[in-house]
Amino acid sequence: ADTARYAEFLRLADRARKAAAGSGVVDLALTDTLGKPCNLCGVIPAGKLVLVDFWASWCGMCLGAMPDIKRLYERYAPDFAIVGVSCDEKEEAWRGAMARKPMPWPEYRLTPQGYKDFFSKYGVGNGVPYYMLVAPDGRVLRTPGGVEDIRKVLENHFKRDSK
Repeated sequence: ADTARYAEFLRLADRARKAAAGSGVVDLALTDTLGKPCNLCGVIPAGKLVLVDFWASWCGMCLGAMPDIKRLYERYAPDFAIVGVSCDEKEEAWRGAMARKPMPWPEYRLTPQGYKDFFSKYGVGNGVPYYMLVAPDGRVLRTPGGVEDIRKVLENHFKRDSK
């Protein structure tokens, strides 16, 4: 009977499906460290398990998790890749954070439109950190809640592949 609430429910359900396990990665507009425009789908390596790490310079949880994520990267590379995507609106904040916490994987920053799309298309209500594991076939495998979830998925994935 409440058509407005039902319409909102349908909109939110559609948004949730876009980042659900088994779905394709929703593309976002990015810039690389040289300032060149690119898209998320174009920078995710094919044929590998990939973690897309959405983070920001002002996010203590994001920066605090990076050393643990780096250890996972070192353990499982070259079959595991990471793509860092900053939600920083200010380029200088992003570059400063990368200088303070250099990571061995490629880093990108959301464009203003990519930033809007990140929150609307991905339905990220609480912001960052936000993690998305992408299967070698390019589909979303899972959106883990933290580093421990990522570790468990990697252990299971690579244990299966070694058999």
